[in-house]
Amino acid sequence: MATEGDVEGTARTGRNLGYYMVVLKDCAGSKNPDLHDLALKLMEKSHFDVATSKEVADIWQQKG
Repeated sequence: MATEGDVEGTARTGRNLGYYMVVLKDCAGSKNPDLHDLALKLMEKSHFDVATSKEVADIWQQKG
């Protein structure tokens, strides 16, 4: 699963279906690091939340 393909496509589909989507940038990857970085930047500019798994885990910890 490449960030610029499956991950981005799944995030867009989920958003279109009404789900709140968060993309974990350290849990996705690509054979092409430039395409990975570009896909993350495009998703951030397309109103997706892009975070690390640690950032999300920290938020969940605070919520108890």
